[in-house]
Amino acid sequence: MKTWTDNRQRTWVIEINVTTLKRIRDLAGVDLLEAIEGDVLERLIRRPDELAAVLYAACQPAADTAGVTPENFGEGLAGDAIDAATEALLADLVAFFPRARRAVIDKAVAKVRHLEAMTYNAAERALDGPELEALLAAELSDLEIVEVVKRRLNELRSYGPTSTDSPAKPAATPDPAPPAS
Repeated sequence: MKTWTDNRQRTWVIEINVTTLKRIRDLAGVDLLEAIEGDVLERLIRRPDELAAVLYAACQPAADTAGVTPENFGEGLAGDAIDAATEALLADLVAFFPRARRAVIDKAVAKVRHLEAMTYNAAERALDGPELEALLAAELSDLEIVEVVKRRLNELRSYGPTSTDSPAKPAATPDPAPPAS
């Protein structure tokens, strides 16, 4: 059993057991028993909306007692509260399994966390690196050139015909009518 506090200062208790797992599967459409085989853990970490549905289902009896709707529950999930709730859920999920399977689930959670950290580190390096700045500068330069050309064309169009415009073609003269006989 793990606890976490949301952004509305409500404390929630997560207790993963067979009943909780069934309720999560029925209400949120997520089978936490497939945490090893599929991408369930990664998806919950990447998708706060799915995580919120799982957490609400896990906490639904207490939410009902407190009169907290799924919408109210989700409104309390942002920033650090998401991390705290994720940690509580994953820790209790790992603790749910028998020892042999628990070790595998624990490794799966650790692997997902490691990959998540690697992804964030790579993104930070890319954002801090000179390559991204050079790429953005080149794109901005290209955009500026395009905008200057568009502006000049619009200016030229607003002046009307210019000396480089060819004169209008004269209208064709009709053939003279044949003489009356």
